[in-house]
Amino acid sequence: MVGFDALRAAVLTEEAEEICGQLMVTSAEHERIANVAVGWSTDPTSGQRLALSYVMRLVVLVEVFTFQRTLELSDIHAGTIVSPVFDKLYVAHRRQIEASWDNALAALSVWPSVSPRKYGEHPALRGFILARNSWAHGYGRLTSRQLSDLATTEKHVADAGFSINAGYVVVLPSQVHSVAKTCRSFVQKLDRGTSPYL
Repeated sequence: MVGFDALRAAVLTEEAEEICGQLMVTSAEHERIANVAVGWSTDPTSGQRLALSYVMRLVVLVEVFTFQRTLELSDIHAGTIVSPVFDKLYVAHRRQIEASWDNALAALSVWPSVSPRKYGEHPALRGFILARNSWAHGYGRLTSRQLSDLATTEKHVADAGFSINAGYVVVLPSQVHSVAKTCRSFVQKLDRGTSPYL
């Protein structure tokens, strides 16, 4: 007979299932659009820009899940402490968590002592986030912040399996499905690591 803990570890929460489903639907949508769009544009980089825009959508889904889960766990943990002073400090803490990906991961490492940075998917995900930022803030061109530490930027981009050409992040259309699978795996691990604390 399978124990309760083993069964719980095999089942994702509804939120994680929803995000994982959206990740794979987004990947399938990209594939469908990319196949239809072949030949419509004379610009040889249009497929790469389309792929990068889909990487952005995939990263957003992972971030939505990660931030929501982190804040949910923080609220549960903070709810055990009753103090007006603590309440004011906690509002500032929530804002800090919401401010960046690194802050959210740091909060998870404090409580419930989950370390998403140790997941095998994290280095690639860091590169996906960098690529998303280049798309969101420069239509694929590296931002001045990314260029200010080019060695680190190049490492993160390489960890994601992408490349840089003439200051632009290059994502091939054939890479989008792999990005979606890596994102899904990260969400599944984070869900399994944190759901016992909900």
